[in-house]
Amino acid sequence: WFVKERDFENPTVDVDWSRMQRRNKTFKDPYSNGSVYDFLSSNPTCTHPDSVEMQRRGKVVNNNGYKHVSIEFPPISDEALKKRDPNWTTDSLKNLALRSAVEKGRMFNPAYVNKTWFLGLQEAVTPTELGLPNWSGTPEENLKMLHQVGRLFGAAMVSVTELTENTKKLICRIGASGKEIVLDSQDPEPHETATQIIIPSRFKYLINFPLICQDTLTRMAPSVLGLAGHHNSGAHHQGDLRNAMQAFLRGLGYTGLNIDTDYISSATAVTSGIAEHSRGATICSPEYGMQLVCMDMLITDMPLTPTKPIDAGINKFCYTCKICAESCPSGALSMDTDPVYDVDPEWRPGALDVPYAHKAWHMNNYRCYFCAQCHAVCPFSTTRDASIHNFVMGTVT
Repeated sequence: WFVKERDFENPTVDVDWSRMQRRNKTFKDPYSNGSVYDFLSSNPTCTHPDSVEMQRRGKVVNNNGYKHVSIEFPPISDEALKKRDPNWTTDSLKNLALRSAVEKGRMFNPAYVNKTWFLGLQEAVTPTELGLPNWSGTPEENLKMLHQVGRLFGAAMVSVTELTENTKKLICRIGASGKEIVLDSQDPEPHETATQIIIPSRFKYLINFPLICQDTLTRMAPSVLGLAGHHNSGAHHQGDLRNAMQAFLRGLGYTGLNIDTDYISSATAVTSGIAEHSRGATICSPEYGMQLVCMDMLITDMPLTPTKPIDAGINKFCYTCKICAESCPSGALSMDTDPVYDVDPEWRPGALDVPYAHKAWHMNNYRCYFCAQCHAVCPFSTTRDASIHNFVMGTVT
């Protein structure tokens, strides 16, 4: 009841669309051989002083040939966790097994059956194959239908961003594969070449569908069990959700294109009304707080009604609430009261190929090792079991 809609392309976070440019996802960090968009504290080759400190506190782990830094959780974490759960002891073998299971068992890769992430499995029967016309609904009907189907498949919610001259800038110019992403192509069908990803001009809508983490376990962060509940529990279902949404669109005579991580997922969540930008340098929603994970998206040619940005008072609340930054074990979050356009040069020296175009509380990727503590302590990440929570949220915002 306290959530209001705003005009399109006018979210609560200040955005200078004239300053925004499409990014190059292959742009390398000057201190490592990794992408600037990675969590650089986990890259053992990174020589930035903050990253080196994180590596000193952790250990290099060889995970199926991929080396990364695993940070030892601070000794105070058990004490802090006992305040949230008096029965907490410490991470056990059961917890480690759970984290491993939800991490290793996730995402069916279409490449296993000689398909691509871009077009998906392409196994659903099309209307043409059944001798039927394509589905023809109004944009409003289609949006309502996708919301219901998305929830059935496991999405926390579904929203839509229309591709305009501004919002196209949220899609990378060069993807992580090194291929150019060509929008508004006059080619009749989407396809990939050795150097390009071709998206025809009729593909005008982004369908956003995040997953929600297991909130009870997430409040155990920072711990192995907390990570199992937070990031991995969502990612465990991400591939299935995406494949199902692509199959459903195909069954109606439309196509859903997956460009994986070659877009700014938090930005499309904000522009489409799923959440607001927060001090935690990620999204925060009035329904789920910072518990939304694995923000996924498909670009489709199905006519859809775009959804508007929201104002639930979250971004404004973050100006004075600094709980996430105060709780961050590695000091990766900003304690400044006001958000800014330009990131601290010590946090991101030469790190981006394009300028920041939104005012934000920027995160130090050299220090963040994704312990999920900020997600656990956010006041909006509470449960809805008691009616007083909804009353307080509407009051404080």
